[in-house]
Amino acid sequence: MVDSTPDVSHKDMISMVIRFVNEDGQVEERLLCINEIKSKTGKNIADNMLEIFSKFGLDINKLIGKF
Repeated sequence: MVDSTPDVSHKDMISMVIRFVNEDGQVEERLLCINEIKSKTGKNIADNMLEIFSKFGLDINKLIGKF
């Protein structure tokens, strides 16, 4: 899940949460990050997401999204 909003200093911030099934079959959610974004364009948000996935070693071929 990805969402963006301005903080109190009016900087646009993006937060990213992932949901996954653990080894016991339980659904879990984790906050991956909260980062400043320079632009709310689709390309900039997508580039930011890909950078975060890479940082955490997440293979984009094994991820699914819900729109």
